[in-house]
Amino acid sequence: MQGNTGFVAKLSSDGKQLVYATYLNLPAGQALAVDEEGSAYVAGGGSITNPGITYVNYIVKLTPDGSALASSYSYGPLSLSTDGRTSG
Repeated sequence: MQGNTGFVAKLSSDGKQLVYATYLNLPAGQALAVDEEGSAYVAGGGSITNPGITYVNYIVKLTPDGSALASSYSYGPLSLSTDGRTSG
């Protein structure tokens, strides 16, 4: 999974229906895991520079229904975002 942006999609257990899909405004993920509760973890790396932000490596956790970002961790050289949510 290489590229400039990534997404996560969850299919029903029979693979016939899309449960959710969400766009990650991060470099494409390089690893994906799901825990017992159904939360998805995506890890990735690489550099992408948006106005005010530079991501180098990251781990994000999505809620089981994909409706929210449960937690995130980013490491490497970061700059503060324009809204103050990301620190380095």
